[in-house]
Amino acid sequence: MKTERGKGARSNGAMAAPSIGPILRERREAMGVTLAEAEVATRIRQKYLSALESDEWDLVPGEVVGRGFLRNYATYLGLEPTEMIDRRRSIADESLAAVLADTSAGSALPPERSVDYRPKDVALRDETEELEAPRRINLVPFMLLLGVAAVATLVWWSVTQFSDEIAGGFRAVQEQVVAWQQPAPTPEPIATSATDALPGNLVAPTATAGAPEGAAAAPVEQATVEAQPTAIPTPVVEATPADSGVTILALLPTPTPQPEIPTPVPAPATPATASTAAN
Repeated sequence: MKTERGKGARSNGAMAAPSIGPILRERREAMGVTLAEAEVATRIRQKYLSALESDEWDLVPGEVVGRGFLRNYATYLGLEPTEMIDRRRSIADESLAAVLADTSAGSALPPERSVDYRPKDVALRDETEELEAPRRINLVPFMLLLGVAAVATLVWWSVTQFSDEIAGGFRAVQEQVVAWQQPAPTPEPIATSATDALPGNLVAPTATAGAPEGAAAAPVEQATVEAQPTAIPTPVVEATPADSGVTILALLPTPTPQPEIPTPVPAPATPATASTAAN
């Protein structure tokens, strides 16, 4: 099928205009270049170059691509590429019309629509009115800046006026925190004796060193003293902390011994008394 189509194309080209393939082949052979060398130089595969030289355009991937191959190959061979494209167009136009007759490309074009592409006049704003119109000033940013400045001024004034009070308050807080962190002092034990713990009226009497001797020579009758009971006051024991050194026994009163009643002893006879008794 492809061979027949190629032969038909060659026959149509022969009738319409001189073919292109022989011109390309003769020029290549005159240059002494093989198809392999032409493939390396033009970067067109050898089979497509052979199809161009044999006018087998059905082996070329499309009419547009084939014309591009033809242009590059003609330039490489030193031929006029535009003349070669014109030759191909004169050969392929009739065949293309016959091929495209059964496709959408051969159908009639839709009716033309009347479209006015001229620019239309657009009403523009009057620039003079915009310039004359009063512009509204946005006062929100200025109000925000004014508020921030007022707050900053108030803070600065408060700090300068009450700096001493604020510093004193901070110092008091720091001292209180330090006092809380220090441990509580341990109370020292109070050393007391049994005599100090007793009330004043319970202290035992002591003998006086400088007592006169005449007091000892008093008559025995006068020395007789009736022992009368003395009221012993009951001491009030105060509650003391458990960690003090004084015990409850030390606070109790010591028993007072009862005074002894002296036994009457007859006084010795003096010389005066003995002479009186003899008379």
